[in-house]
Amino acid sequence: MDSFSGKEKRIAKLLSNNPTLKNIIKKNYQRFNYLLNKKSFKYKSSYNISSIDQSFDSTFFGYYDKSPESNDGGKIIFFKTNYNTSNVPAPNHAIEIVLKCLLTGKTTIVDKTLSYNWQQGAKMMWLSNDKFVYNIYCSESNKYLSKIYHIPTKTFQILDLPIYDCFKDIYAFTLNFNRLMEMRPDYGYRNHKEIVDYKKYDSDGVFKLSLKNNTSKLLISIRQLIEHSYLPSMNGAKHKVNHIMISPNGESFMFMHRWLSKSGKRYDRLLVSDSNYGNFKIVSDGGMVSHCCWKDNNTIVGYLRHNNKDGFYKIDLSDLSITHLSNKLKKFSDGHPTFQSNYMVFDSYPDRSRMKKLYVYNTNTDQVMLMGEFFESFKFYNQSRCDLHPRFNYNKNKIYFDSVHEGRRKLYFLEFNA
Repeated sequence: MDSFSGKEKRIAKLLSNNPTLKNIIKKNYQRFNYLLNKKSFKYKSSYNISSIDQSFDSTFFGYYDKSPESNDGGKIIFFKTNYNTSNVPAPNHAIEIVLKCLLTGKTTIVDKTLSYNWQQGAKMMWLSNDKFVYNIYCSESNKYLSKIYHIPTKTFQILDLPIYDCFKDIYAFTLNFNRLMEMRPDYGYRNHKEIVDYKKYDSDGVFKLSLKNNTSKLLISIRQLIEHSYLPSMNGAKHKVNHIMISPNGESFMFMHRWLSKSGKRYDRLLVSDSNYGNFKIVSDGGMVSHCCWKDNNTIVGYLRHNNKDGFYKIDLSDLSITHLSNKLKKFSDGHPTFQSNYMVFDSYPDRSRMKKLYVYNTNTDQVMLMGEFFESFKFYNQSRCDLHPRFNYNKNKIYFDSVHEGRRKLYFLEFNA
């Protein structure tokens, strides 16, 4: 449950009109609160928690919408580095792509990549039980690409574009990582230096990439997004798309259209499109959309603003109705949600004592379970922060999460019996 008051949230909302001032006040206020509320422990949980790697190197996986474990439960993929991850990623320091057999414990360094960030890694994800993909940087062509690794044959396939989200080994959606780097470096890559033309609206947006024949096309342009329900705040603004997530059946996908006004204030819209033709519609336009996930093929759950109130809502795509997910979640702040059948795992940002909470919500029983709380020092802050980004494995008996409660970034799993 959120430890910050409604008054504090309202002040933060007002300060959003001046992002630079907000960041300065926010960090100093957090430091003051930490000194008053510091706890004597670094983590607390009544569940068994293990690190996936026992070395002194840092390990992590990435975003909350993908599990590092294969669906058959036999393998896990993750990133590993000896680099100090409290610093921003270094464009000339590669991180390792590691494959681990969960039955034998054998680990294999498959490859390395220079295109990554601490929030999403290199967008690595499973395509099947014996195939996974991740993004790379090619210095010869000065381009971001993606690479598929086929485990049985130990062979690679190079794709001409980086990926953002994939549907099995059939197709992927992607975006302009240079634009993303300029507007939100937390999720961008630092290798390709390019002056971004923000008014390049007709040839930039959401791209679709075939994983079978390596062909691609622009599916939805930024110009289409701007011209669809144009708002005055878009005048002279910088636009981007982000957070593409494909529905479980692959027939549609959601994504965010975000723009920064001349003053630097951020505006958000959540849209859904069919996967083939790019026929999109706005499903949330309250001005703020944070983290979302697919509950099923017809329902999106996310932390967003509706009727000027922030919270966890569910969106029914059949009629575009938006309702609270649960009255019990109304007092919770922003987190990263993901579903596995009737269970939603989600986290919180650091509270007054710099503790991040890990929760599981059961939609059948309307119960919220606290799974643990984990400390994050101010050494890991802003672009080097370490959100828990919890995700279930396919069998729902493990929750994987990234954490820095032991002083370095590590990928952990918590044993959970649904």
